[in-house]
Amino acid sequence: MLHNNYIQPRPDQTPDQTPDQTPDQTPDQTNDNALAPSSLEQTVQSEREKRQDVANAFQSIPIIDPATATRVMMARNVLTIDLRQGVEIALNGRIRGAVAVPYESLRARADESSPDYDPIFQKSKTILLYCGSGAHAALAGMALKELGYLDVRNLGSFKQWLHEGGAVEA
Repeated sequence: MLHNNYIQPRPDQTPDQTPDQTPDQTPDQTNDNALAPSSLEQTVQSEREKRQDVANAFQSIPIIDPATATRVMMARNVLTIDLRQGVEIALNGRIRGAVAVPYESLRARADESSPDYDPIFQKSKTILLYCGSGAHAALAGMALKELGYLDVRNLGSFKQWLHEGGAVEA
């Protein structure tokens, strides 16, 4: 009969291994998985960090309204960037004169030291960014600021632009 405090080893364990050790571990090697956060906890933490990054980005690169954006486009040396994917642009069009640069490739195309640098990015230009919701535009704006771009603005969402009657092209 086994005593209640005794844990019987698994068939693949030697008697000197603790239950959280694998057969190839010595008693000095603990299984870090017992102390590691679960993947759900990691996912929750990751999502919290992303939300905080977006909130910080909106504070750093505030959204300008479509009327202000239109005035900026007419009055200055401006580069308007559509950060949405090609499918979204094909289905809904884009702001007149905007250049499609997917969010995922923006940093490489805007970084002068990158082999993927695109000369349409000039630090002397006002950069207007927009996406589907405004969040990627805010994050992209922060990335451009980190790269030394001085006048970066978040136009927000393409939907808001449409709602306010902004000019669109196919």
